[in-house]
Amino acid sequence: MDIEKRLKELQEKHAACVQRFRALRAEIGRVNDEGARLEGAIAELQRLQAAAQAADEKEGEGLA
Repeated sequence: MDIEKRLKELQEKHAACVQRFRALRAEIGRVNDEGARLEGAIAELQRLQAAAQAADEKEGEGLA
């Protein structure tokens, strides 16, 4: 009986660990998606900043 009880306890712990692992893996996926979204937003901001700087430089040349 003790062995069967211990086996059941270990199976329950294993099931809980598997569930936690899956939750963590899903969270990692969400974080990675958010990171990719932020990287895209940063690239877009850098592109806009470069375009604004080029426009400022062009405007400065026109005033000279």
